[in-house]
Amino acid sequence: MPRTLDEIDDDLARAVFRAVYDSPVQKRRRRIAVALLVIKHLGRGLVMIWPVYVVLLALWLVPGGGERGWYVLALTPGVIGWLLIYLRGVRRDYARHIAGRLLEPEDYRKLLFNG
Repeated sequence: MPRTLDEIDDDLARAVFRAVYDSPVQKRRRRIAVALLVIKHLGRGLVMIWPVYVVLLALWLVPGGGERGWYVLALTPGVIGWLLIYLRGVRRDYARHIAGRLLEPEDYRKLLFNG
């Protein structure tokens, strides 16, 4: 059976594909794949932005650091922007690797390491 809807020409085969695509097993596999993509992209982002968190922790722990709450507020737009950029990557990977496809359990490994 073809793995994407675009590969099918026959109406009966399309109906069977849609039935399998809408099955609870495939929905669960898509949810797991999305969770893995979020973990992958946020993990990559945390590796790149960890110095910001170290600076925030240092400012919080130094004496009088609680009085510098404005610094945390100043960094908030940057962290929100970082999250939006990485979640856009999740959406792009979802459209490229998950949407409109029948997923198998071995596809999880491909999502994490090859995508």
